[in-house]
Amino acid sequence: MDPEKSSCELPESNSLLLFDGACPMCVRAAEWTSARSRIGRLVVAPLQDYADEPFLRRLGPDAMRSIVLLEKGTCFRESTAALRVCLYLRGGWPLLAIFLAVPRPVRDAVYRWVARRRASLSCRICTIAGAGEVQSSAG
Repeated sequence: MDPEKSSCELPESNSLLLFDGACPMCVRAAEWTSARSRIGRLVVAPLQDYADEPFLRRLGPDAMRSIVLLEKGTCFRESTAALRVCLYLRGGWPLLAIFLAVPRPVRDAVYRWVARRRASLSCRICTIAGAGEVQSSAG
């Protein structure tokens, strides 16, 4: 089975983006994505809500450590899922899908590098966001 994509049955009629609900950085990214997605085209939910679904079990245990995009009967993971999600966003974000032309092993290496460091990156993101909130409330 191709680790990038596989056949799956969608549990919903819309495309579905699954993320690690236990990861603060992933939750913030999912909230950001949901706020910018075109209405009615993308459902965003924690992977943990679908852990017992057959389509997710077929992807194997690594699926629980990656984002998963279910789209028209196909499951995408890692960098492919992240870049395909851009196609659902308003504004110039769909232009990032051009990076799908980069070979998947290269894209996935970058994705995994960020994923391995997401705990420390999440703390930095929260600190930066918190500092911005303090500054904006003081001003």
